Amino acid sequence: LSRRRHMHQMKAAYEHALESDKMKTAFIQNMSHEIRTPLNIISGFAQIIADPQNVASPEESHKIAKMVLSNAHIITNLIDEMLELSLNESTGDITLEDGVDITDQLSNILQENEGFTKPAVKLLFDNQLAPGFTMTTNKDMLRRIVNALLDNAIKYTEQGTITLRAATDSGRLLLTVEDTGCGIPAEDTTRIFERFVKLDNFKEGLGLGLPLCRIIASRLRGSLVYDPSYAGPGARFVVSLPL
Repeated sequence: LSRRRHMHQMKAAYEHALESDKMKTAFIQNMSHEIRTPLNIISGFAQIIADPQNVASPEESHKIAKMVLSNAHIITNLIDEMLELSLNESTGDITLEDGVDITDQLSNILQENEGFTKPAVKLLFDNQLAPGFTMTTNKDMLRRIVNALLDNAIKYTEQGTITLRAATDSGRLLLTVEDTGCGIPAEDTTRIFERFVKLDNFKEGLGLGLPLCRIIASRLRGSLVYDPSYAGPGARFVVSLPL
């Protein structure tokens, strides 16, 4: 019995090692592709700008600058996701001691993301909080989770609206991000919170955004769920944090 138990443990450890190796390989392949693409775009535009014979019009120059900024933003997000995931798994409890003006914080986050939406997409803020509403939490973590959810919505929304909603209910702060994008098939609503899962392989990203958001929500003593009752089109995610 002891030997059989030991063999079972060895088999489980071996299978876990194989799975870890597969995930590592998938991560390296994913990372190489996801970083190379925006880097090539930035490099190409840099060569155009550096060319002394370049006679681009102000409109073309503006378009080039916007493309460079957009792809630099993609690379920054990729690096941030990796660092955040590593940090959140390796550290213990976080401090929840920041007094945060939620309305002010969310307004600033929306302004930061306005330049990254598609031309036919509007960012909306449905604020149902009382004026000056403040709660004690971790300011950086709160900013990170809202930014990541907005980034996810921006990525999959080609036209329509992306709405950030803030409200309270039964002693909890509810932050909702809903979009009019492509939506999520019912059979994939659980998979989207697994690492490296991308429902559209042609979209940028490593498939770490939503898993990271769920980890951060948990560390903030709250939760993150996909709302299956949302009629759409698009998707709705709800962060619930205790006040």
